Amino acid sequence: LIQSQWREIGIEVEINQVAGFTDLQEVATSGDYDLLSFEDFGLDPNILNPAYLSTSPTNYTHYVDAELDGWLAQALSVDETTRVTLYNQIQQRIMDQALILPIRDYVNLIGWSARLEGLIFTGQGWWPLLNNVQVKAE
Repeated sequence: LIQSQWREIGIEVEINQVAGFTDLQEVATSGDYDLLSFEDFGLDPNILNPAYLSTSPTNYTHYVDAELDGWLAQALSVDETTRVTLYNQIQQRIMDQALILPIRDYVNLIGWSARLEGLIFTGQGWWPLLNNVQVKAE
């Protein structure tokens, strides 16, 4: 789908699918690609550190920026105001340098009966925790 959509705007895409995760890691580490599909999510913006820190083995952008590295290190601070300021700068740098091309945002739709009591979700809101769920009597 993405390939045909990009073709419509004049961008030719060659898809090279790998056999498994080990092969994907090999390609990602080699840097022998123009675009790599991956996803990441979490509750804390420190998930950006492994993806963008110059020395990280999972920095698949292979982007090296001493200032960005400094911001990522400082952003591990416990001071919330400092973290917000730094992660705003970090995200702006990532987008200004076009290190990623966000093409999707997952939506997780979950329905449940009003008869369920005690239903809670993980911090991301994706997965229900069912250990305290009870069904109310009608």
